[in-house]
Amino acid sequence: MTKIIQIIGLPCAGKTTLIKQYLSKHPDIKHIDIASFTGKARQKEYKKKIINTSGNIIAESACGVSLKNSEVIELKTDMNIIYERTRKRDKKLDEDYLSLLKTEMVPSRYTVTKDVFEELLNKLFNKVNK
Repeated sequence: MTKIIQIIGLPCAGKTTLIKQYLSKHPDIKHIDIASFTGKARQKEYKKKIINTSGNIIAESACGVSLKNSEVIELKTDMNIIYERTRKRDKKLDEDYLSLLKTEMVPSRYTVTKDVFEELLNKLFNKVNK
């Protein structure tokens, strides 16, 4: 049975890094990142790609999308770390934008830190810890 797991969280929370680490151990799982979509229909195309992809999927975005058959995990990272990483990556910090993103997130069933990220994914994908 196909499983869709959405990983949401603020920019610079570490989503991509943790997902790549997980996928290196589980190459059978597909990864769809909203960052690879552009334009006005970005979110619509992202959602369409998720729906039309078969097999187990990790779908990554800041806010997530409304999907009936998906589990949503929010990656929580200390705001000071996010601010520091954002300044380093983007050369600026827009606290209002980050605050807005928080309000736009789809409700998550799970909220985790990086310490239990892999363990939860293994449980949801019925994987043995490696």
